[in-house]
Amino acid sequence: MPKLCDSGAAFQAIFSIEAPLSVDILKFQLLIGDLLQCHIGIAMQCIPSNCGIDWNENADCLVKKGTKIFQTSHNTVPFYSSKIIIKKYYREHFWSKFNQKNNQKGWFSKLLHIPKWPRDRAVADFRHWPRLPVQASKHDRHCQETTL
Repeated sequence: MPKLCDSGAAFQAIFSIEAPLSVDILKFQLLIGDLLQCHIGIAMQCIPSNCGIDWNENADCLVKKGTKIFQTSHNTVPFYSSKIIIKKYYREHFWSKFNQKNNQKGWFSKLLHIPKWPRDRAVADFRHWPRLPVQASKHDRHCQETTL
């Protein structure tokens, strides 16, 4: 009987409908398929490494080594998503440094209680300003037509 490590990823690979990544996974899939055709029940059990079973301790060691390998994704990240991730990282990094430097200062606690909504509303109004139907006043030099 083949033995598995107690990794959830191994179970997912065995019961996946995608093409198997290794020969061992293919063997497990064929074995489980044969057992299911014979109407034999299957129970999976995870055994902790400290119960004295030799192969299990060895499998746990391999799993720990496998988690240390840097895993890269072959999926491309859209520009918009990467921009959000980078902005979030720098924003969190900036605020953590800012909080560390200014935590003991008196003005810092008052700064945290300033409401943010007036600025947000003003920014939203300013963004829509070119689309608003505003008529030029006689006092506004920039809106008057100049004749040369």
